[in-house]
Amino acid sequence: MTTRLTVADFFCGAGGFSEGFYQAGFDIKFCLDNWKLAIKSHDLNHPNCKSVIMNILKIVFDDVNSKNYIDNIVPDTDIIIGSPPCVSFSNSNKSGKADKTLGIQLFEQFLRIVLWKLTKGKCKYWIMENVPNSLKYIKDSYTWDELNLPKLESDNNPSLDIPQKNILVASDYGAPQIRKRGVCGNYIIPKKKKKKLLFVIF
Repeated sequence: MTTRLTVADFFCGAGGFSEGFYQAGFDIKFCLDNWKLAIKSHDLNHPNCKSVIMNILKIVFDDVNSKNYIDNIVPDTDIIIGSPPCVSFSNSNKSGKADKTLGIQLFEQFLRIVLWKLTKGKCKYWIMENVPNSLKYIKDSYTWDELNLPKLESDNNPSLDIPQKNILVASDYGAPQIRKRGVCGNYIIPKKKKKKLLFVIF
């Protein structure tokens, strides 16, 4: 019997990102979103997944006695995925000139969780997706201190390197739409599918 790799999904919404991984053979173990209705939908789509309704910014890393301590909330999984809200970075919001403060805070909290689980858990791969414009606000590397994580016993605090930053087009992978997404993380780039020609006769 083959053991399936496990996935934690942040900003999960109704479960679209989770569903893609599920259909590819992964085991969706955990999801988090602050919208109750979205979590209800995710529960219907993935009933065996542990779901949490909360603001991701409330997760703490320095108080093991807190109910919001990361390891009390987030289980160890092989893969972490996330789709933070794109409102701050979308060109449709004030022509792309909207305030980025909250969007960057959400990005950095997600990256904080990733680095924590890469260091103290069993996470091997991670991926974050958003609108293409968001990639401008993601650095190539973040130190432990930059992400405001608590000091470790060792002086060699790890860093989070971001080896992949790509703009992927949905139609290259079999979806019937030309939708571009900015994708970053540590992941294997999927192979593009051959496009079928569509002839329309009038």
